[in-house]
Amino acid sequence: ANWEHDPGFDPAAHVREHVLPPRAGSAGLRRLLDRLASRPLDPSRPRWEFVLVQVSPRRSVLVARLHHCYADGVALVRVVLALTD
Repeated sequence: ANWEHDPGFDPAAHVREHVLPPRAGSAGLRRLLDRLASRPLDPSRPRWEFVLVQVSPRRSVLVARLHHCYADGVALVRVVLALTD
């Protein structure tokens, strides 16, 4: 695989949004994370995606799903840490 420059890159095309039902709480978030973890990434798209989960009006979670083809576990954690603060 090679990196390709995409002049029309739009981050919004790679971030999905999901709103949990009211009062779903941590248990609802865990169920969603279970579903996301068990679903393969779409092979017709880049091997990564982000899901912005609205847990409540004042709490959101950003879920990063990255295929291991980008790096091994430790290196991938470093990539995520470099992308976040």
